[in-house]
Amino acid sequence: MLDSLLADTMEPTNSDLDERIRTNELERRRLDAEHSALIAVAEHRRLFDDDGHRSMSAYRRATLNCSSGETSRLRARHERSIESTGSARPEPPFPTTTPTNTPPTRSPTSNNASETE
Repeated sequence: MLDSLLADTMEPTNSDLDERIRTNELERRRLDAEHSALIAVAEHRRLFDDDGHRSMSAYRRATLNCSSGETSRLRARHERSIESTGSARPEPPFPTTTPTNTPPTRSPTSNNASETE
């Protein structure tokens, strides 16, 4: 496969090669942005819970078969790919509510009537 790929890159003229590099870079950025959107939705839906993971990072390590460091680099790269579009980061197209499977938190100073009686 690599031999075939290298052979295909040796034949084009310099201007054709330059055009392919530019086209390839635009496609890579598009794929990075799409991947970022997919990960954002998966994180919002807590997809990692369905898959038995404790966090989105653990889900990404298992699903993408990468190390913790690579997971961090991927996340940073995807955030940069969104910023490289030249527009402000858009608000997510989904509500930002607390997931239903998260237990409610209680203030340590709140008084519960059943505890004082």
